[in-house]
Amino acid sequence: MFGLYTNNMKRSKFKELFYGFIVNHRTKEIHSIGELKSNCNINLMTRAEYCSKRRAKNYLLNGYNGCSKCFKSEDKG
Repeated sequence: MFGLYTNNMKRSKFKELFYGFIVNHRTKEIHSIGELKSNCNINLMTRAEYCSKRRAKNYLLNGYNGCSKCFKSEDKG
């Protein structure tokens, strides 16, 4: 399943039903939709993508980091 890339992130409940994660490509940080916090500032992301768990794992293997607020299990500091 391929993610939906957007230049201006606007949260969509419809998309969030199908994708478990939001990837911020500018900061190389992955956010867990089920655990999002208000200070994750999803609405301020300019290079973001909704993605599946499999794709999120692939990003983690390629240098991306989990968010320290909503994806602590994959946060590497």
